[in-house]
Amino acid sequence: MDTAQRLNWEVDRRLEALGWSGEPDKVVVVGHSMGGLVARQWVAQGNWERCRAVVTLGTPFAGAPKALDRLVNGLLPWWLGHGGALELLREWPGAHELAPQYRAVHDLTAQADDPVGTCPSDLGLPHIAQRLNDAAAVHTRMNEEWTARMAETACHAYRSRWHPTLMHATWDGKRLRSSKRRPPWIQGKDAVEAGDGTVPALAAIPWEQQRFLTTPYVNERHGPMVAAARCIEDIEVLLQGSGPVTTGVRSTDPAIGLDVADAYPAHEPVDVSAEIRPEKYGASPDVRLTCVLRRDGDEGPVVHCGPMDTDDGSRWAARLPPLDEGGYWLTVAETGAETAPPVSDWLVALGGAGATESMRTTGSTT
Repeated sequence: MDTAQRLNWEVDRRLEALGWSGEPDKVVVVGHSMGGLVARQWVAQGNWERCRAVVTLGTPFAGAPKALDRLVNGLLPWWLGHGGALELLREWPGAHELAPQYRAVHDLTAQADDPVGTCPSDLGLPHIAQRLNDAAAVHTRMNEEWTARMAETACHAYRSRWHPTLMHATWDGKRLRSSKRRPPWIQGKDAVEAGDGTVPALAAIPWEQQRFLTTPYVNERHGPMVAAARCIEDIEVLLQGSGPVTTGVRSTDPAIGLDVADAYPAHEPVDVSAEIRPEKYGASPDVRLTCVLRRDGDEGPVVHCGPMDTDDGSRWAARLPPLDEGGYWLTVAETGAETAPPVSDWLVALGGAGATESMRTTGSTT
């Protein structure tokens, strides 16, 4: 990861500006998403003594099927052919380091009687096979280093759950189809709890902490996690010289799982859905979900505000009006029993030739 080398330069520059005289155990690095991998790689490159802790938010320690989907099927389909976006993505080693490092793909060409997951690096996928193997080697070296020296630098990893997230994919030798359904060959609580909308919960645990399962949960989806109040409070405590004092929300606490895509075609209705998990809370007759859509941020003008509909009290849906091109801030709140905190995320309405048809024919499924 050459980004880790740039981080090393930035840390040196800032410590020099602060007049750092070489005392060990002074640096706390906070990384969101891939930034957490970069921070851990920087520590593993020989910075154990001067780094007190790494704090990660939604970091895909074991990768994410969404990244593999982008590498195989394209960034956003209607961008392809404009400046060679997919080719550029496939040349970037960091993109391959975000691909799943666990058995995330059902290889239909293997013709097994029962679905058996395969690591992407073992599939020989066209155009990216060698880079996936190189990425797997990077993860192996980093995981071995952290397992051997985990007592020297703390790693506080925050993750989210309940939000529908791409969990696995199927490969038929020609096309990769990604799915948000739980892969049948992966069992346990983390497989059921989905993820933050981008990174599965099962992949957001540091390798050396897998057997402990002590990583705290937050409610926010992947992007908004950078502003999660609980994370910020813990980081402030950590900077004062002690470790985080909270453990995040419990996995049994009520939470809204929001299912929303990154982008939608402009000038067409937008369908979003949500559910309250665990299911016992969603079954309450007092539960009501309302969605609010604002233009350009959480304080922008309201474009839509209304209740979400449900047939069985478990899954809720709303159809938003056609959107002009631009960015929007979507918030879903529980306005009946008020058992679950609201959840928000960005969505983008994009135009351009072929956008609508391309989005309808993407390889990802629910």
